[in-house]
Amino acid sequence: MSRHYAIDAFATRNGRCFGWGWFLDEDSAVERCALVVPLRDGGEWRVPCLFSGMREDLRDAYPAVGHAASAGFMIHGTLNGAPMPDAPGHLDVLLRDGRRERCEVPASVLGTAVAPPPASRAGVRGALAAFRRKAAEIGVFPAIAHAWRRLMVADAAVPTRILARLSSLEGERVALVLDHDMGGGANRYRNESMADLLRDGRHVVLIVPRMDTLDYRIAIHAPGDAKVEEGRVADPLAALAAIGRCRDLEIRVNELVSFHDPLAVLDWCMATRASAAKRLVFHLHDYHAVCPAWTLIGSDGRYCGVPSLDRCRACLPDNLAHTLGFSIGADVAQWRARWSAFLGACDEIVAFSNASVEILRKGHPALDAARVTIRPHRVDNAALRPVTPNRGWPVVIAVAGHISRPKGAEMLLEMAEVIRRGALPARIVVFGTLEGHCDDSGIEVRGRFEPSALPGLLEACGASICLLPSICPETFSFVTDEYMAMRMPVAVFPIGAPSERVAGYADGLVISRIDAATAVREILEFAGRPRAAGAA
Repeated sequence: MSRHYAIDAFATRNGRCFGWGWFLDEDSAVERCALVVPLRDGGEWRVPCLFSGMREDLRDAYPAVGHAASAGFMIHGTLNGAPMPDAPGHLDVLLRDGRRERCEVPASVLGTAVAPPPASRAGVRGALAAFRRKAAEIGVFPAIAHAWRRLMVADAAVPTRILARLSSLEGERVALVLDHDMGGGANRYRNESMADLLRDGRHVVLIVPRMDTLDYRIAIHAPGDAKVEEGRVADPLAALAAIGRCRDLEIRVNELVSFHDPLAVLDWCMATRASAAKRLVFHLHDYHAVCPAWTLIGSDGRYCGVPSLDRCRACLPDNLAHTLGFSIGADVAQWRARWSAFLGACDEIVAFSNASVEILRKGHPALDAARVTIRPHRVDNAALRPVTPNRGWPVVIAVAGHISRPKGAEMLLEMAEVIRRGALPARIVVFGTLEGHCDDSGIEVRGRFEPSALPGLLEACGASICLLPSICPETFSFVTDEYMAMRMPVAVFPIGAPSERVAGYADGLVISRIDAATAVREILEFAGRPRAAGAA
């Protein structure tokens, strides 16, 4: 039998679901997959399965199948109703060779104790990233065990205790920070800003969603005290109500992507700023304020460019892969209206590039420019040294990081196919991981690395140029900054902050179109030119 699959774990809470599994057809990789759950009302609900990361266990179990390592997926989204008791679900799988598979999932795997979903919800991301971080630290199997233990453990924190502690802060100087907990530049920035607030003598309350238990973690940091008080609640609104009584309160919205009802949080922020809080600040780390699909990748897998509302309404219901299913029932016009009101209530909007503000203004044309501060991230690249690029042939295109679909995974695969078909003098090397990678893709994936080792890795592979393949408009891009710190030639697509920065870089290439064939052609042309004047 050439078909193998399993749901390794699946859990639900308050209409949200989280889990992981795998599907492997030995003859073809998967194009698309969804978990279909039967509902009590006689209907069924589809939860998209997002293939990502590397399953070393599957690679070892099926060494003859080149795409085995990419057969793992995460499940996260909503259930628009209660599952039918004792009724099996199924995986609906579309393979890249055009075949369709239906694979039964036992009722015992799905479970039945699911609370009705909230009436309003939007955008949750993080399950996949949290799993990736843990897998990178301790390996895939221990990461699964770790996640499952945390998923199944009883909630030891008593909500009343943490709520009482929040209420006790009424007379203190308090900064509330709302954020996701999935790593990346947003969390890096959050940690730096929290340290600044503590040095300023403020208590800092951090609220972040936890995807493994589908609840929220609250952490209370006191100035001059290394001890952190923590608790968990099923919904953040009770905690927000307690914090709202503080007489000297500053609210910092760093990220709301992974909150199950971000619009309710926006309403609380506006009401509290009007009645009690002294300051409300928003940080523009992505485009959640424009669309529940916060990367602005549409249902066609491409950057949407913030089109008309009619096009947005047509796209959103089919775009579960880029909203992770938590945009159910969202109307883009209402979404932007609520966010516009929130942005208008902010004392300051902190952005990290001019390009990101221009995109934000497409969704919010009335945005008051006086409220916006452009403040690029603080970057410490002291551990990186200059690298001399290879100026010979073939051209070695180097890519660093975890390359997901919005970060350009499919673009790299398409570029590799262009190189293969044209027998072109180029190859692609990825330092990190690549979603959807197959052994026969023509791309060499080296796996995870320490950032300080990147200069040596680039030299060892004979890198000619570094490419940021993101097809979504980054608001900053630390990786681009690292490439330039090493004085490597750098290529990016013509969107977002990387394009803005590379346009002024002496050895930079802004590719004219977001297209694989164009990217390969222009990179080869760029590599064949004399080194740019002023380039290191």
